[in-house]
Amino acid sequence: MSVSEMVDELVQNGRDNRSAAIELSRALEDGAIILIFNDAPLRPSHVAGVTEYVQLTAAKNEREIRLRLGWVADIILFSRALRAQFEAACGLAEREAAAPISIRRRFASDETLVKEALDGIRNGKWPNALQAAKALANQADGASPEAIVDRLRKKITAASN
Repeated sequence: MSVSEMVDELVQNGRDNRSAAIELSRALEDGAIILIFNDAPLRPSHVAGVTEYVQLTAAKNEREIRLRLGWVADIILFSRALRAQFEAACGLAEREAAAPISIRRRFASDETLVKEALDGIRNGKWPNALQAAKALANQADGASPEAIVDRLRKKITAASN
């Protein structure tokens, strides 16, 4: 979910703009909701910028938003959070149903694929780690094909050094 989707959902569930902004800001600052941007969690300084944006939006302070938006725009547009974390942090779901989800998941199948990729590169099957990762990505677990390829490429490169 994006930041704006979270605000909208809070408003749809009975909060006014100000209450929704405060609740979402606190959940972000407390780390109950982890925003992911470019496959990594946001740093605290970026979370502060996002929460400032949320507060300005709730106050409908368009002039301030335009003046301060800068780098926060990309984060607002492209960062995402897990719906389960958002719903649990903001009381929109049962606590048991929205168990915390680890963003640092370990994929056990990767070791086998990395070994196969290294053997393939040595034997000339693939010219580099990226090509090997693309060829083997369909055998790996993960959220999206792009994320799988990137993860495998990094592991293959690290293992070859």
